[in-house]
This record gives sequence, structure tokens and C-alpha cells, in this order.
Amino acid sequence: MSRVPEMAMFRRFGTLNLQNILYLQAEILELEETLQNLQIRESQGSEEQKKYAKNWWYLRHANKRGGTGEQWNLVEIIRTKLYEYSYQNQTLTRVPDQALIQQHYIMQLPKPTTRDTIEVQKLLESEEMGPLALDGDDSQIWGFLDRTKPPFHDLVAMLPRHNGDPFSNWVTANAHKLINMRPFRLTVGGLQGYKDETLMKWTNVFVNVLASLFPVASIVILYQVKHIGARFGVIAGFSVLLSFCLSAFTTAKQSEVFAVAAAFAAVQVVFVSIGNNCDCD
Repeated sequence: MSRVPEMAMFRRFGTLNLQNILYLQAEILELEETLQNLQIRESQGSEEQKKYAKNWWYLRHANKRGGTGEQWNLVEIIRTKLYEYSYQNQTLTRVPDQALIQQHYIMQLPKPTTRDTIEVQKLLESEEMGPLALDGDDSQIWGFLDRTKPPFHDLVAMLPRHNGDPFSNWVTANAHKLINMRPFRLTVGGLQGYKDETLMKWTNVFVNVLASLFPVASIVILYQVKHIGARFGVIAGFSVLLSFCLSAFTTAKQSEVFAVAAAFAAVQVVFVSIGNNCDCD
């Protein structure tokens, strides 16, 4: 996991964390009710006790002035529970690891990809690892390759794999079948693979070159085609091809695909219009 951070995936214990919050909530609710009853009782007590609701100093030093200090002791217990439940100190640079805040951040952690889960399964079941070096209850957390035991549903990834465009994802998933570049190989536990960063660089180069050639190819073909009907057919074909490329090679949204395709078609129509005028002259 230290060499391939994408393999760092653990259970977030969602059910237990939520149960813990519910138990804390119930416990604080009971303490709140106890404190309210105690405040009512002492507000009707001696003159000293009546000051507890109006003067913090008397409440804080009640045990030194002949009182029991029961109300202040209860306040300190509640304070600790509230800190454990939901306290967040805004003056600190980090958020204390408390129940609600902790669960808030845990719930935002992404799930590991199926590919990364399978890679962990392969590693654990490889010959170099035993196989099945783990034999305790924790050995079933990531599941097994034969699907006899699926991974736990509440796994979270510490550093999820980059979710790029469909083409880049396909290349990184099938790199071991497509290429054989020893200098870029990464071997972990006997398993060989390639660094995503290296593969992403090459796919980016390919996509950039394709993007540069696409409009040039369109203009060249339109220049060669003389029939006006055939030219509009070429425009339609290149517009469809452009939309496909945007969907396959980029992470463009549907609205962006529509906008780019419309702009590209408009440029081609302008070129055809200018070309016709030149031919007429």
C-alpha cells in the first residue's frame, strides 16, 4: 500500500460509527434532562443555591462554599460528552477527531474502484504473499477473486485512482495487455503493472495530437469534395465523430459536447459557403 497508494482501502465501519453517535446522543439527552431537573430543584433551594443560575462564580465554587457542587460536576461531564459528540475548535488548524465531525469526513471518502479491489485480491492471493497470508477475520475484508466472499460494502479508499476519460481509464486498465515497456513497469508482491501517471501522459499526448489533426482533416476532405450534398454529408459525419471523440477522450459534459459540436459544424458550413462563392467566381 505504501508503494501503490491506490491499494490503501479500509472499512469505515459505518454502522458502528452511526450506532456510536446514536448512543452518545441518547446519553447526552439523559444528562440534559438530569441537569434541567437539578437546576429547577436548586433554584428553589437555599439563597446560595438560587445564585447558581445568575452567577457563574457561585456555581463553579459551590463545593468550597458548603454546597455539593453536583450541578457543576454534571456540567463538566456534559461538556466532555459534547466535545466527544460534536465539538469543533475553530482556532485549531485541524478538526478534532470527534464523532460527528469524524463521521462527516468518513462519509465523504470515495469507494475504491472495482479494479483496485481486484488488484488487492490478486496481491493477497499471489504466490509471493503465501498465498492467502492472512487467515484471520480481517482476511475477508477485501473479498476473494473467486467471488466466494465479496468485499465489504463499506470500504473506502485513501487515495482513489484518478477517474479520467473513458479512453484513459481503458488504457490504464488494459496496459499489461497492450504494451510491454520494461522501464515503466512497477512490481509489487510479484504482480507487475504500470504507473498511471506514465500512462496518462501518453494518452494525453495522443488525445492532443488527435485534437490538432481533427479540424485539419475536416478542411482537407471538404476541400476535396466538390458536390454540395456530399459536403453536407461530410459535415454531418465529422460532427458525429467529434461528439464521439469528446465523449470517449475527454470528461466533457453533455452541454459542452453540444456546444463544441454546434460550433464545429458552424465553422465547416462557413468554409463550404466561402468555397462555393470562390467556385462561382
